[in-house]
Amino acid sequence: MASEQNGPHRSWDPTDRRGSWAGDDQRNPLRAQHTHLMEGGRRGKVPFWPTGLDEFQALVEATLSQDERGRNVLAYLCGTAGAGRTAAANRRAFHDHAIIPDVLAGADIRDHQITVLGTPMAAPLMLAPIGGLDMAHPSADVHIAEAAADLGLPWILSPAASVTPEDIQQLVPQGRDRRWFELLFSASDQLNTSLLTRAEKAGFEVLVVNVDTALPGWRPRTLDAAAWPFDRGCGAAAYRSDPHFQALVEDPDDPASVGRAFARLSTDSSRTWHDLTLLRRRWPGRLAVKGILTARDTRNALDCGADCVIVSNHGGRQLDGTLSTLEALPAVVHAARDVPVLLDGGIRSGLDMFIALALGAKAVLVGLPYALGVALDGYDGVHHVLANLLADYDHTMALAGVCSPSQLHPSRLHSRPRSPSLLTTPWPTATRDNPGLIQSRQPRGET
Repeated sequence: MASEQNGPHRSWDPTDRRGSWAGDDQRNPLRAQHTHLMEGGRRGKVPFWPTGLDEFQALVEATLSQDERGRNVLAYLCGTAGAGRTAAANRRAFHDHAIIPDVLAGADIRDHQITVLGTPMAAPLMLAPIGGLDMAHPSADVHIAEAAADLGLPWILSPAASVTPEDIQQLVPQGRDRRWFELLFSASDQLNTSLLTRAEKAGFEVLVVNVDTALPGWRPRTLDAAAWPFDRGCGAAAYRSDPHFQALVEDPDDPASVGRAFARLSTDSSRTWHDLTLLRRRWPGRLAVKGILTARDTRNALDCGADCVIVSNHGGRQLDGTLSTLEALPAVVHAARDVPVLLDGGIRSGLDMFIALALGAKAVLVGLPYALGVALDGYDGVHHVLANLLADYDHTMALAGVCSPSQLHPSRLHSRPRSPSLLTTPWPTATRDNPGLIQSRQPRGET
Protein backbone atom coordinates (compact mmCIF):
# COMPACT_ATOMS: atom_id res chain seq x y z
CA MET A 1 0.00 0.00 0.00
CA ALA A 2 2.67 2.43 -1.07
CA SER A 3 1.90 6.07 -0.65
CA GLU A 4 3.54 9.04 -2.36
CA GLN A 5 2.38 11.73 0.07
CA ASN A 6 2.45 10.57 3.68
CA GLY A 7 3.99 13.51 5.53
CA PRO A 8 4.65 17.27 5.49
CA HIS A 9 7.61 17.10 3.11
CA ARG A 10 10.54 14.89 2.36
CA SER A 11 13.85 15.70 3.99
CA TRP A 12 15.51 14.78 0.67
CA ASP A 13 15.40 12.02 -1.90
CA PRO A 14 14.74 8.79 0.06
CA THR A 15 17.22 6.93 -2.12
CA ASP A 16 19.90 8.81 -0.15
CA ARG A 17 19.08 6.45 2.71
CA ARG A 18 20.20 3.48 0.65
CA GLY A 19 23.80 4.67 0.92
CA SER A 20 23.51 5.98 4.47
CA TRP A 21 25.77 3.24 5.82
CA ALA A 22 28.69 5.07 4.26
CA GLY A 23 28.17 7.94 6.71
CA ASP A 24 30.82 10.10 8.31
CA ASP A 25 31.37 7.73 11.24
CA GLN A 26 32.99 4.71 9.60
CA ARG A 27 33.92 3.19 12.94
CA ASN A 28 30.29 2.77 14.01
CA PRO A 29 28.21 2.17 10.86
CA LEU A 30 24.93 1.80 12.76
CA ARG A 31 25.18 5.52 13.54
CA ALA A 32 24.70 6.38 9.87
CA GLN A 33 20.95 6.91 10.12
CA HIS A 34 21.40 9.29 13.05
CA THR A 35 24.08 11.19 11.14
CA HIS A 36 21.74 11.35 8.14
CA LEU A 37 18.88 12.76 10.22
CA MET A 38 21.08 15.27 12.05
CA GLU A 39 22.52 16.56 8.78
CA GLY A 40 19.00 17.01 7.48
CA GLY A 41 18.19 19.09 10.53
CA ARG A 42 21.17 21.33 9.84
CA ARG A 43 19.74 21.95 6.39
CA GLY A 44 16.37 22.87 7.83
CA LYS A 45 14.77 19.57 6.91
CA VAL A 46 12.67 17.29 9.10
CA PRO A 47 12.29 13.53 8.63
CA PHE A 48 9.52 12.59 6.24
CA TRP A 49 8.29 9.92 8.68
CA PRO A 50 8.53 9.63 12.48
CA THR A 51 11.72 7.98 13.75
CA GLY A 52 10.03 6.32 16.75
CA LEU A 53 8.33 3.05 15.81
CA ASP A 54 5.21 3.69 17.89
CA GLU A 55 4.70 7.05 16.21
CA PHE A 56 5.49 5.48 12.85
CA GLN A 57 2.82 2.83 13.38
CA ALA A 58 0.28 5.52 14.26
CA LEU A 59 1.11 7.32 11.01
CA VAL A 60 0.76 4.15 8.95
CA GLU A 61 -2.56 3.28 10.56
CA ALA A 62 -3.90 6.79 9.94
CA THR A 63 -2.73 6.69 6.32
CA LEU A 64 -4.01 3.22 5.45
CA SER A 65 -7.33 3.76 7.21
CA GLN A 66 -8.37 6.22 4.52
CA ASP A 67 -9.62 3.50 2.14
CA GLU A 68 -11.10 0.03 2.35
CA ARG A 69 -8.06 -1.77 0.99
CA GLY A 70 -5.83 -0.12 3.55
CA ARG A 71 -8.25 -0.96 6.36
CA ASN A 72 -8.15 -4.61 5.28
CA VAL A 73 -4.35 -4.56 5.32
CA LEU A 74 -4.42 -3.21 8.87
CA ALA A 75 -7.02 -5.77 9.91
CA TYR A 76 -4.65 -8.51 8.78
CA LEU A 77 -1.35 -7.08 10.02
CA CYS A 78 -2.62 -5.73 13.34
CA GLY A 79 -5.19 -8.42 14.04
CA THR A 80 -4.20 -10.05 17.34
CA ALA A 81 -5.63 -13.10 19.06
CA GLY A 82 -8.65 -12.63 21.32
CA ALA A 83 -8.65 -9.39 23.29
CA GLY A 84 -5.00 -8.74 22.47
CA ARG A 85 -3.69 -9.54 25.96
CA THR A 86 -0.68 -11.50 24.72
CA ALA A 87 0.31 -8.82 22.22
CA ALA A 88 0.04 -6.15 24.93
CA ALA A 89 2.00 -8.30 27.39
CA ASN A 90 4.85 -8.63 24.88
CA ARG A 91 5.29 -4.85 24.99
CA ARG A 92 4.54 -4.33 28.67
CA ALA A 93 7.12 -6.87 29.88
CA PHE A 94 10.00 -4.63 28.83
CA HIS A 95 8.88 -2.05 31.40
CA ASP A 96 10.04 -4.37 34.20
CA HIS A 97 13.69 -3.69 33.35
CA ALA A 98 15.95 -0.65 33.56
CA ILE A 99 19.50 -0.25 32.29
CA ILE A 100 22.36 0.13 34.75
CA PRO A 101 24.80 2.21 32.67
CA ASP A 102 28.57 2.40 32.89
CA VAL A 103 29.87 5.91 32.20
CA LEU A 104 33.37 6.76 31.00
CA ALA A 105 33.56 3.19 29.73
CA GLY A 106 35.50 3.90 26.52
CA ALA A 107 32.66 2.74 24.27
CA ASP A 108 33.67 4.87 21.29
CA ILE A 109 34.17 1.91 18.94
CA ARG A 110 31.34 -0.60 18.92
CA ASP A 111 31.15 -3.89 17.08
CA HIS A 112 27.64 -5.32 16.83
CA GLN A 113 28.37 -8.10 14.33
CA ILE A 114 27.46 -11.61 15.38
CA THR A 115 27.01 -15.02 13.74
CA VAL A 116 24.12 -17.37 14.46
CA LEU A 117 24.02 -20.87 12.94
CA GLY A 118 26.74 -19.84 10.52
CA THR A 119 24.79 -16.76 9.40
CA PRO A 120 26.67 -13.45 9.68
CA MET A 121 24.69 -10.36 10.60
CA ALA A 122 25.61 -6.71 11.00
CA ALA A 123 23.70 -6.55 14.29
CA PRO A 124 21.71 -8.98 16.46
CA LEU A 125 18.50 -8.26 14.59
CA MET A 126 16.52 -10.46 12.20
CA LEU A 127 13.34 -10.06 10.17
CA ALA A 128 10.63 -12.45 11.28
CA PRO A 129 8.66 -14.43 8.67
CA ILE A 130 5.34 -12.92 7.59
CA GLY A 131 3.15 -14.25 4.80
CA GLY A 132 0.61 -12.54 2.59
CA LEU A 133 2.36 -9.16 2.48
CA ASP A 134 1.59 -8.73 -1.23
CA MET A 135 -1.84 -7.80 0.06
CA ALA A 136 -0.15 -4.61 1.29
CA HIS A 137 2.35 -4.06 -1.54
CA PRO A 138 2.63 -6.03 -4.80
CA SER A 139 6.43 -6.35 -4.51
CA ALA A 140 6.57 -6.57 -0.73
CA ASP A 141 8.87 -9.55 -0.31
CA VAL A 142 11.37 -8.35 -2.92
CA HIS A 143 11.60 -4.97 -1.19
CA ILE A 144 12.01 -6.65 2.20
CA ALA A 145 14.78 -8.89 0.88
CA GLU A 146 16.57 -5.89 -0.66
CA ALA A 147 16.38 -3.76 2.47
CA ALA A 148 17.55 -6.61 4.71
CA ALA A 149 20.46 -7.36 2.36
CA ASP A 150 21.50 -3.70 2.19
CA LEU A 151 21.60 -3.48 5.98
CA GLY A 152 23.33 -6.83 6.48
CA LEU A 153 20.41 -8.42 8.34
CA PRO A 154 18.97 -11.94 8.01
CA TRP A 155 15.41 -12.45 6.83
CA ILE A 156 13.29 -15.54 7.37
CA LEU A 157 11.22 -16.31 4.28
CA SER A 158 7.71 -17.52 5.05
CA PRO A 159 6.24 -20.29 2.86
CA ALA A 160 3.15 -18.07 2.83
CA ALA A 161 5.11 -15.20 1.26
CA SER A 162 4.37 -13.87 -2.22
CA VAL A 163 7.60 -15.29 -3.68
CA THR A 164 8.89 -18.83 -3.85
CA PRO A 165 12.21 -19.85 -2.27
CA GLU A 166 13.61 -20.34 -5.78
CA ASP A 167 12.48 -16.96 -7.10
CA ILE A 168 13.71 -14.81 -4.21
CA GLN A 169 17.23 -16.18 -4.51
CA GLN A 170 17.30 -15.17 -8.18
CA LEU A 171 15.47 -11.86 -7.84
CA VAL A 172 17.60 -10.64 -4.93
CA PRO A 173 20.92 -12.53 -5.04
CA GLN A 174 22.58 -10.17 -2.58
CA GLY A 175 22.15 -11.38 0.98
CA ARG A 176 21.18 -14.92 0.00
CA ASP A 177 23.64 -16.28 2.59
CA ARG A 178 21.60 -14.50 5.28
CA ARG A 179 18.18 -15.96 4.44
CA TRP A 180 16.45 -18.71 6.38
CA PHE A 181 13.37 -20.63 5.28
CA GLU A 182 10.34 -21.25 7.46
CA LEU A 183 8.23 -24.39 7.39
CA LEU A 184 4.70 -24.58 8.76
CA PHE A 185 3.86 -28.16 9.67
CA SER A 186 1.54 -29.20 6.85
CA ALA A 187 -1.04 -31.93 7.08
CA SER A 188 0.68 -33.51 4.06
CA ASP A 189 4.03 -35.22 4.64
CA GLN A 190 4.61 -35.17 0.89
CA LEU A 191 4.15 -31.41 0.80
CA ASN A 192 6.47 -30.95 3.78
CA THR A 193 9.17 -33.05 2.13
CA SER A 194 8.75 -31.21 -1.16
CA LEU A 195 9.14 -27.80 0.50
CA LEU A 196 12.26 -28.99 2.35
CA THR A 197 13.80 -30.27 -0.86
CA ARG A 198 13.03 -27.06 -2.73
CA ALA A 199 14.48 -24.88 0.05
CA GLU A 200 17.67 -26.93 0.13
CA LYS A 201 18.09 -26.77 -3.66
CA ALA A 202 17.47 -23.01 -3.56
CA GLY A 203 20.44 -22.59 -1.24
CA PHE A 204 18.79 -22.14 2.15
CA GLU A 205 20.98 -23.61 4.89
CA VAL A 206 18.80 -22.90 7.95
CA LEU A 207 15.25 -24.20 8.36
CA VAL A 208 12.86 -22.60 10.86
CA VAL A 209 10.03 -24.89 11.92
CA ASN A 210 7.04 -23.05 13.36
CA VAL A 211 5.41 -25.13 16.10
CA ASP A 212 2.74 -22.76 17.44
CA THR A 213 0.38 -22.75 14.46
CA ALA A 214 -1.56 -25.97 14.96
CA LEU A 215 -4.63 -23.87 14.14
CA PRO A 216 -5.00 -20.25 13.02
CA GLY A 217 -5.43 -17.94 15.98
CA TRP A 218 -8.84 -16.50 16.85
CA ARG A 219 -8.29 -12.97 15.51
CA PRO A 220 -11.53 -10.95 15.74
CA ARG A 221 -10.23 -7.92 13.85
CA THR A 222 -9.12 -10.04 10.91
CA LEU A 223 -12.26 -12.18 10.96
CA ASP A 224 -14.58 -9.18 11.15
CA ALA A 225 -13.01 -7.68 8.02
CA ALA A 226 -12.67 -11.01 6.17
CA ALA A 227 -9.08 -9.88 5.65
CA TRP A 228 -7.34 -13.23 5.27
CA PRO A 229 -4.93 -12.61 2.34
CA PHE A 230 -4.77 -16.23 1.25
CA ASP A 231 -8.48 -16.17 0.39
CA ARG A 232 -7.87 -13.13 -1.81
CA GLY A 233 -5.23 -14.63 -4.08
CA CYS A 234 -2.29 -13.26 -2.06
CA GLY A 235 0.70 -15.01 -0.54
CA ALA A 236 1.36 -18.75 -0.19
CA ALA A 237 3.56 -18.75 -3.30
CA ALA A 238 5.59 -21.74 -2.11
CA TYR A 239 2.37 -23.72 -1.78
CA ARG A 240 0.74 -22.53 -4.97
CA SER A 241 3.80 -23.49 -7.01
CA ASP A 242 4.12 -26.96 -5.50
CA PRO A 243 2.67 -29.90 -7.46
CA HIS A 244 1.66 -31.70 -4.26
CA PHE A 245 -0.43 -28.69 -3.23
CA GLN A 246 -1.85 -28.15 -6.71
CA ALA A 247 -3.13 -31.71 -6.78
CA LEU A 248 -5.22 -31.02 -3.68
CA VAL A 249 -6.85 -27.79 -4.90
CA GLU A 250 -10.27 -28.17 -6.49
CA ASP A 251 -9.98 -25.09 -8.70
CA PRO A 252 -6.48 -23.52 -8.95
CA ASP A 253 -7.96 -20.43 -10.65
CA ASP A 254 -10.36 -19.69 -7.80
CA PRO A 255 -8.75 -17.71 -4.90
CA ALA A 256 -11.32 -19.05 -2.44
CA SER A 257 -10.57 -22.62 -3.46
CA VAL A 258 -6.83 -22.05 -3.07
CA GLY A 259 -7.36 -20.33 0.28
CA ARG A 260 -9.52 -23.20 1.47
CA ALA A 261 -6.83 -25.75 0.56
CA PHE A 262 -4.12 -23.62 2.17
CA ALA A 263 -6.08 -23.38 5.42
CA ARG A 264 -6.73 -27.11 5.40
CA LEU A 265 -3.11 -28.10 4.72
CA SER A 266 -0.98 -25.41 6.35
CA THR A 267 -2.00 -26.29 9.91
CA ASP A 268 -2.28 -29.66 11.62
CA SER A 269 -3.05 -30.07 15.33
CA SER A 270 -2.20 -33.78 15.28
CA ARG A 271 1.58 -33.20 15.08
CA THR A 272 3.86 -34.29 17.94
CA TRP A 273 7.54 -34.04 18.82
CA HIS A 274 8.06 -37.32 16.98
CA ASP A 275 7.16 -35.52 13.74
CA LEU A 276 9.84 -32.92 14.44
CA THR A 277 12.38 -35.70 14.95
CA LEU A 278 11.48 -37.20 11.58
CA LEU A 279 11.70 -33.81 9.92
CA ARG A 280 15.12 -33.25 11.49
CA ARG A 281 16.33 -36.43 9.80
CA ARG A 282 15.17 -35.17 6.41
CA TRP A 283 16.78 -31.73 6.68
CA PRO A 284 20.58 -31.68 6.16
CA GLY A 285 21.18 -28.11 7.37
CA ARG A 286 20.73 -26.23 10.63
CA LEU A 287 17.35 -26.36 12.37
CA ALA A 288 15.68 -23.63 14.44
CA VAL A 289 12.40 -24.21 16.25
CA LYS A 290 10.10 -21.19 16.58
CA GLY A 291 7.20 -20.89 19.01
CA ILE A 292 8.85 -22.02 22.27
CA LEU A 293 7.82 -20.49 25.61
CA THR A 294 8.83 -23.02 28.29
CA ALA A 295 11.87 -24.87 29.55
CA ARG A 296 10.09 -28.17 28.98
CA ASP A 297 9.47 -27.48 25.31
CA THR A 298 13.01 -26.18 24.96
CA ARG A 299 14.37 -29.51 26.13
CA ASN A 300 11.95 -31.34 23.83
CA ALA A 301 13.15 -29.29 20.86
CA LEU A 302 16.79 -29.97 21.67
CA ASP A 303 16.07 -33.68 22.06
CA CYS A 304 14.63 -33.59 18.54
CA GLY A 305 17.85 -32.12 17.19
CA ALA A 306 17.19 -28.37 17.19
CA ASP A 307 20.26 -26.18 16.75
CA CYS A 308 18.48 -23.00 17.85
CA VAL A 309 15.34 -22.04 19.76
CA ILE A 310 13.19 -19.00 18.98
CA VAL A 311 11.09 -17.76 21.88
CA SER A 312 7.88 -16.63 20.23
CA ASN A 313 4.13 -16.46 20.75
CA HIS A 314 3.53 -15.42 17.13
CA GLY A 315 3.35 -11.77 18.09
CA GLY A 316 0.24 -12.43 20.17
CA ARG A 317 -1.62 -13.58 17.06
CA GLN A 318 -2.17 -17.22 18.10
CA LEU A 319 -3.01 -17.89 21.76
CA ASP A 320 -4.33 -14.99 23.82
CA GLY A 321 -3.51 -14.75 27.51
CA THR A 322 -0.20 -16.60 27.37
CA LEU A 323 3.23 -15.57 28.66
CA SER A 324 4.98 -12.68 27.03
CA THR A 325 8.12 -13.74 25.22
CA LEU A 326 10.37 -11.64 27.45
CA GLU A 327 8.89 -13.27 30.57
CA ALA A 328 9.53 -16.69 29.02
CA LEU A 329 13.08 -15.89 27.86
CA PRO A 330 15.09 -16.56 31.07
CA ALA A 331 13.64 -20.05 31.54
CA VAL A 332 14.32 -20.95 27.92
CA VAL A 333 17.88 -19.61 28.05
CA HIS A 334 18.50 -21.60 31.21
CA ALA A 335 17.21 -24.80 29.61
CA ALA A 336 18.99 -24.26 26.29
CA ARG A 337 22.41 -23.86 27.90
CA ASP A 338 24.87 -23.32 25.02
CA VAL A 339 22.28 -23.50 22.23
CA PRO A 340 21.49 -20.02 20.81
CA VAL A 341 18.13 -18.55 21.81
CA LEU A 342 16.42 -15.82 19.79
CA LEU A 343 13.53 -13.65 20.95
CA ASP A 344 10.53 -12.68 18.84
CA GLY A 345 7.82 -10.36 20.14
CA GLY A 346 7.46 -6.81 21.38
CA ILE A 347 10.67 -5.31 19.96
CA ARG A 348 10.06 -1.64 19.14
CA SER A 349 13.24 0.17 20.21
CA GLY A 350 16.96 -0.05 20.82
CA LEU A 351 16.17 -0.29 24.53
CA ASP A 352 14.02 -3.37 23.87
CA MET A 353 16.88 -4.95 21.96
CA PHE A 354 19.32 -4.18 24.78
CA ILE A 355 17.05 -5.72 27.43
CA ALA A 356 16.40 -8.91 25.45
CA LEU A 357 20.09 -9.40 24.69
CA ALA A 358 21.04 -8.75 28.31
CA LEU A 359 18.57 -11.44 29.43
CA GLY A 360 20.23 -14.01 27.22
CA ALA A 361 18.86 -13.71 23.69
CA LYS A 362 21.53 -14.10 21.02
CA ALA A 363 19.49 -11.93 18.65
CA VAL A 364 15.96 -10.56 18.34
CA LEU A 365 13.32 -10.71 15.61
CA VAL A 366 11.10 -7.87 14.45
CA GLY A 367 7.95 -8.33 12.38
CA LEU A 368 5.01 -5.92 12.48
CA PRO A 369 7.10 -2.70 12.25
CA TYR A 370 8.79 -3.64 8.97
CA ALA A 371 5.50 -5.04 7.61
CA LEU A 372 3.89 -1.66 8.23
CA GLY A 373 6.90 -0.05 6.56
CA VAL A 374 6.52 -2.04 3.38
CA ALA A 375 2.77 -1.36 3.39
CA LEU A 376 3.43 2.37 3.57
CA ASP A 377 6.18 2.74 0.98
CA GLY A 378 7.88 -0.47 -0.10
CA TYR A 379 11.67 -0.54 0.17
CA ASP A 380 11.96 2.92 1.71
CA GLY A 381 9.40 2.12 4.39
CA VAL A 382 11.24 -1.07 5.40
CA HIS A 383 14.63 0.62 5.31
CA HIS A 384 13.35 3.52 7.42
CA VAL A 385 12.09 1.17 10.13
CA LEU A 386 15.20 -0.99 10.28
CA ALA A 387 17.76 1.81 10.00
CA ASN A 388 16.13 3.79 12.81
CA LEU A 389 15.87 0.72 15.03
CA LEU A 390 19.55 -0.07 14.49
CA ALA A 391 20.63 3.51 15.15
CA ASP A 392 18.56 3.59 18.35
CA TYR A 393 20.16 0.31 19.46
CA ASP A 394 23.67 1.59 18.75
CA HIS A 395 22.99 4.75 20.76
CA THR A 396 21.59 2.74 23.65
CA MET A 397 24.70 0.56 23.71
CA ALA A 398 27.04 3.57 23.57
CA LEU A 399 25.26 5.49 26.34
CA ALA A 400 25.16 2.35 28.51
CA GLY A 401 28.92 1.95 28.05
CA VAL A 402 28.72 -1.31 26.09
CA CYS A 403 30.86 -2.01 23.01
CA SER A 404 29.54 -5.40 21.94
CA PRO A 405 26.56 -7.72 22.46
CA SER A 406 28.97 -10.17 24.10
CA GLN A 407 29.27 -7.71 27.02
CA LEU A 408 25.57 -7.86 27.80
CA HIS A 409 24.34 -9.95 30.73
CA PRO A 410 21.61 -9.66 33.38
CA SER A 411 23.81 -7.56 35.69
CA ARG A 412 23.44 -4.71 33.18
CA LEU A 413 19.79 -4.49 34.21
CA HIS A 414 17.76 -3.67 37.27
CA SER A 415 14.98 -6.23 36.83
CA ARG A 416 11.70 -6.74 38.62
CA PRO A 417 9.83 -9.99 37.95
CA ARG A 418 6.17 -9.15 37.49
CA SER A 419 4.89 -12.08 39.51
CA PRO A 420 6.81 -14.39 41.88
CA SER A 421 4.23 -17.10 41.17
CA LEU A 422 5.24 -17.54 37.53
CA LEU A 423 6.12 -21.19 37.02
CA THR A 424 9.40 -20.53 35.27
CA THR A 425 12.88 -21.80 35.79
CA PRO A 426 14.33 -18.97 37.86
CA TRP A 427 14.79 -15.40 36.77
CA PRO A 428 18.52 -14.90 36.17
CA THR A 429 20.29 -12.24 38.17
CA ALA A 430 23.92 -11.48 38.72
CA THR A 431 26.05 -9.13 40.77
CA ARG A 432 28.22 -6.42 39.31
CA ASP A 433 31.27 -7.99 40.95
CA ASN A 434 30.41 -11.46 39.63
CA PRO A 435 28.68 -10.91 36.27
CA GLY A 436 29.26 -14.49 35.21
CA LEU A 437 27.70 -15.99 38.32
CA ILE A 438 24.01 -16.63 37.84
CA GLN A 439 22.13 -16.75 41.12
CA SER A 440 18.54 -17.92 40.98
CA ARG A 441 15.56 -18.69 43.12
CA GLN A 442 14.43 -22.27 43.27
CA PRO A 443 11.69 -22.97 40.73
CA ARG A 444 8.26 -23.62 42.15
CA GLY A 445 7.33 -26.03 39.42
CA GLU A 446 8.25 -27.58 36.13
CA THR A 447 7.54 -25.50 33.03
